[in-house]
Amino acid sequence: MIPCRTSSDTLSANVQYDQYNQTGRTGLIGASNALDSQTLQQDSPEIIWNGQYRKVLGSSSFFETKFTGWWGYFDLDPVNPASTRFDSSGLATGGAGYSAQYDRVRNQVNASLNRYVKAGGTHNFKFGVEIERSNIRNRFAYSGGVYFYDYGGAPYLAYGYSYDVEGMNKRQSAYAQDQWTIGRFTANIGVRYDGIRGEGSDGREYYNTSQFAPRLGGALDITGRGTSVLRAFYGHLYDGAVFSTWNRAVPGIGDRVTFDVSPTNRLTEIDRVSGASKYTVADDISHPRTDEFNIAFEQQFRGVWKASATYIQRTNRNFVNSTLVGGQWSPITINNPKTNTPLTMYRWANRASIPQRFLINNVDSVSFPGAGDVDIYRDYRGVMFVLSRAYANRFNGQLSYVFSKTTGNLPSSSSGGFNSSQFETPNLSLINRDGRVPLDRPHEFKALVGYQIPKVEVAFNAYFSALSGTTYTGFTRVSSGVFNWNASNDVFIEPQGSNRNDFIRILDLRAEKVFNVGVNRFGVYADLENALNAGVVTGRNARWPSNTLTNLDGSRVVLLPGYATAVAAPRQMTMGARWSF
Repeated sequence: MIPCRTSSDTLSANVQYDQYNQTGRTGLIGASNALDSQTLQQDSPEIIWNGQYRKVLGSSSFFETKFTGWWGYFDLDPVNPASTRFDSSGLATGGAGYSAQYDRVRNQVNASLNRYVKAGGTHNFKFGVEIERSNIRNRFAYSGGVYFYDYGGAPYLAYGYSYDVEGMNKRQSAYAQDQWTIGRFTANIGVRYDGIRGEGSDGREYYNTSQFAPRLGGALDITGRGTSVLRAFYGHLYDGAVFSTWNRAVPGIGDRVTFDVSPTNRLTEIDRVSGASKYTVADDISHPRTDEFNIAFEQQFRGVWKASATYIQRTNRNFVNSTLVGGQWSPITINNPKTNTPLTMYRWANRASIPQRFLINNVDSVSFPGAGDVDIYRDYRGVMFVLSRAYANRFNGQLSYVFSKTTGNLPSSSSGGFNSSQFETPNLSLINRDGRVPLDRPHEFKALVGYQIPKVEVAFNAYFSALSGTTYTGFTRVSSGVFNWNASNDVFIEPQGSNRNDFIRILDLRAEKVFNVGVNRFGVYADLENALNAGVVTGRNARWPSNTLTNLDGSRVVLLPGYATAVAAPRQMTMGARWSF
């Protein structure tokens, strides 16, 4: 970091570089049966930069501007560049099967003006603008252009596919807010504007939204001593500019090609599905957002202790996903393998008479002619209790407990609300979708304790977390031909969130010794993660009637529903050193 100061001006800049490399990432062959030569090498460097200028304007105003940016890429290269060969027996040979490159660049300029005014109380006005430009490029290709599917050890079929998609997000934002204090009450009043444009590599604008977000908050000092405060907030919080909201509409997707393979591995094309996008983005689309309301009471006592209780309510809106244009559906019946009772599904009835086109649009409500309608929602309700102790007499700590419930018919994954195919078919939208979402955790308890050991002056910290496991839902995989679709579907056979993984109890420890040498600060530390080596199941097989894994020797393992598929990371120690100046 390079600082420069005068009595009224501050200029600073910093640059950070780091690189993360990894070996052993799995490719087309799953982790359970991949050799080292069938894995990928990951190369992912990044550079982060930041420049900031602050100007004090008299005794009541200051101006601030920032320029920040990030550059990086994420490359996956096969250890063995040969094509992957899958055999009907379950064996896999060759290399990892593909290579991929993901490039990212983001630049942002912020400028703001703060001004303090005394008029009818005290006002702290802040006005600002933000300009963002983000470039993304994603590339993928099978090794050798194809991967092979052999039958009984003999060449049979091969499949080819690749993509190279690129886009730029252009965001312009402006905001105005006022922190207005009258006596013991402080009001926070603000509004924010975001204009987001998405532009493809062909120069065409694919995504265009504009929205205003109100934000209202207040804090009341109940006693006038600053020890008892009641707070409340309501606001619209819009998502950031995300390429994957609209990337399915851009060019760059290659054709999906099927080849017949001769005994000498000669390829003869027998089928080609165009990669030209079947997706269009609606003109009047609204950007995804969360409406949040919270109210809290905070009480400070005995100088270093503070307790708070908070109620939180979040409602997601403006979901963005794709729907089939002009689809008609007719009911069919399959057997539910868990209950051995009929389960109603839906078949695409007019596939032969309409083109397969999809519209990327807001899906707060979706209609499936012949099947039914569904209102899409995801709601969070929670209460949080926190007891914290500021650092004093070599000791600090914090206890917290959250009781919450997240329900909906849309998963709580990172992209479920703006990029999925769930609402293209009623089989993934109408059947057993209501309930607790996958990341719902009703109970979360956390405890953090820090102590500075005298004499040796070693900082010791312990962090304990105890939280409910995530949910999972039984499903059965139905082939595409059953309901006349273009891919198999995993259909829920019980209400969403019917099952829950293990309750998690994890203890992490850290010890650090710091040495000060002039302006330099050196530290050595040791981290012990999962110190109790808790063996917690974090994932289970949910497929009915079973799922099958193939070992390296071709033998197969049958996983029944409920069998563990993932556990918490075992005890791990990390030792390191740091230098700051």
